[in-house]
Amino acid sequence: MIFLFALYHFNDVDHGSPVIYKLLERGHRVHVVLLDPDYSMESDPRLAMLARYPRFHISYVQEILGVPYARFIFKLNLLGPWAKLVYKFRDLLLRSHLSLALAKRVLTNISPDVCVFPWGGIKSQGRSELTIAAKKLGIKTVVIPHGLSIFLNSDHNPTRKKHIDLKAHIRQSYNEYDLCVFQSVFHMNQEIDLGLIAEKCLVAGSSRYCPEWQAINQDLQNVFVATDREPNSVKVVFMLPHWDYNVDRCQTLALIKKLAYADWIHLIVKTHTRGDDLPDSFEESLFGCKGFEIIDSVNSVSLIRWSDVVISFGSSIGLEALIQRKLFINPSYLQTNETIFEDSDAGVEALNIKQVLSELEFYRDFRNPPVVLDKNHAVYRTAIYGDGEAFDVLERYASLLEN
Repeated sequence: MIFLFALYHFNDVDHGSPVIYKLLERGHRVHVVLLDPDYSMESDPRLAMLARYPRFHISYVQEILGVPYARFIFKLNLLGPWAKLVYKFRDLLLRSHLSLALAKRVLTNISPDVCVFPWGGIKSQGRSELTIAAKKLGIKTVVIPHGLSIFLNSDHNPTRKKHIDLKAHIRQSYNEYDLCVFQSVFHMNQEIDLGLIAEKCLVAGSSRYCPEWQAINQDLQNVFVATDREPNSVKVVFMLPHWDYNVDRCQTLALIKKLAYADWIHLIVKTHTRGDDLPDSFEESLFGCKGFEIIDSVNSVSLIRWSDVVISFGSSIGLEALIQRKLFINPSYLQTNETIFEDSDAGVEALNIKQVLSELEFYRDFRNPPVVLDKNHAVYRTAIYGDGEAFDVLERYASLLEN
């Protein structure tokens, strides 16, 4: 069979690569179309690994559609005075059927049996030409996760809360896909409440965190080496959240500052994969702090492998910390959302800044052993295995797409 995967950037590659790998291993042909002209395929180790398969092909959307100035026209998240003009021109190309005709020609040439897209509406920015063309050509379309939802409450950001309060069925356009795949039952049910047809939904677990891909992904990532530090310092990685996901920004920055000024901690703040960063003024206030770094380009897998302790909330990356048997501190007081980590008692939950520091001091003084894996089976069942017992996740994804 032939599969076409349309991917935007890091998160889509993170969760799509395991599925692509499994399809290639089973002898299928996969063509990836990168929808973000600025995403560097050369610097992504997962794409480099997949490129070793002779049945794997990859190209940028601007290359396959061949529209003049396409690299600029198809840019995502444009800013400045040109943005509206470019988006209007892009819309004009679509409504005039010019870009749609080009997309139909591309799909006809590739002749995929199935087109796979990351989570998002069928007419989301960047994918419209391919999704509409696939529907017109009668090609099956599937949407798969581009991240792992850990929020047990549906209103985990202001936009969703607004839609929920208005009882708006914002997921109705997703029903135009032939199949919507989820990692967990609770997330699927949340989206059904927002307008998805239940019969079009299936749970397949987490491709990103399943054991088969974890072993491969660990080997793909480079070893991280931090700047000079004191030999006895505690190595801490703090994962920044999405700021607008009901996060207490002031308290979060206060915790980071406290950790940065502790001379026995080597603190690395990892920026969010979708762009959330520390405020410039806050960064300036910490200038000169010894053993403090802000990093955006190093993969979280490498950073966690380097660390002693991972501090994270509001992100599935806490699972990576647990799987790597690191001390995982979840400062749940920094957000009003409820997550699978509190619900399953995974890691160490801290209810205030004093408790965070107390856990770190205990680690410093006693180097307490890593969290026992048995304690985390509940969160693995919820997040990795679709609220059930362990199974071959990648096998399930491949079987779903093949059938």
